[in-house]
Amino acid sequence: VTQVGGEFQVNAAILADPSQLAVARPAGGEPGGANDGTGAAAIAALAQSTSAQDAAVVITEIGAAANSARAQAESAGAFADSISQRLLSDGGVNLDEELSNLIQFQRAYSANARVIAAVDELYQTVLNIL
Repeated sequence: VTQVGGEFQVNAAILADPSQLAVARPAGGEPGGANDGTGAAAIAALAQSTSAQDAAVVITEIGAAANSARAQAESAGAFADSISQRLLSDGGVNLDEELSNLIQFQRAYSANARVIAAVDELYQTVLNIL
């Protein structure tokens, strides 16, 4: 069976000779007989066996474990992201605060430079008087 443009189509070779299907066994096992569906019945009987039921239980348990592991991984990822954000917020640099501090330091440096220039001028004046 293939899908062509949204429609399912059966392979032409199977339509021509349905005995090619594993479930289409001719009546009495002879080639060319009418399909009696014994192959399909045998497959259906397999589903009722304890081996098939055990396999279904194991597959269900594997699916549940995989789903649980995925949920735990998502939870751990969210927790890691939360911790990472907390670390960044505590240790991060606040650019506004740093710019404000830089402007303060620049003004203090400029004021100190003017004081030193004034003291130097005063010192030079005192030396010229003496």
